[in-house]
Amino acid sequence: MENTTSTEQSRNYRNFELKATRITDFELALVPGLAQTPEYAYETLSALRVGDREEDIEAWVGLRMSRQAILARKHPPELHWILTELNLRQPIGGGKIMSRQVQHLAELAERPNITVNVIPATVAAHAGLEGQFVIMEFAVDPTVVYVEDKTTGLFLDDDAKVARYRLTVEKLTDVTLDAKASLRMLRSIATDLGRE
Repeated sequence: MENTTSTEQSRNYRNFELKATRITDFELALVPGLAQTPEYAYETLSALRVGDREEDIEAWVGLRMSRQAILARKHPPELHWILTELNLRQPIGGGKIMSRQVQHLAELAERPNITVNVIPATVAAHAGLEGQFVIMEFAVDPTVVYVEDKTTGLFLDDDAKVARYRLTVEKLTDVTLDAKASLRMLRSIATDLGRE
């Protein structure tokens, strides 16, 4: 997600992300930005940022990669990524790039602070069909939910709206594979894509 539509939104998102102690990211079509490889990030940003020049795309890729420094902190945030199998099998950039991306995601899923749950393709309807979102929780500050579309990004902190997104996470988790089965699926998908 975090295809933030302006530099101000990008700065705000990054500030929230840096302070978060727990981040839950549901992605309907993409791999979370914090888990993206440079090649995958380039392919997705090139497709999504329709009005940007090549140098702009490169700058956005660099920014996305720099955000991943939070994963190497002494006390990184707890991360919960919920993805769809269909998303992971879509060969963005071709089979080899996507295979490396899914393998990287599998490696991240082995870290103690990161949980990846995959919604199998056999689950046709689920609570996330309306689109992706990120829930960021903090040690002291109120929880924030971030949602966006092509031109707008919203930071929601209203208790009722946050509760609705938390319930959506519960409903999504009910239909995902558990962490171990999700990891096995990630490795299997990476192998399948690597053959293409």
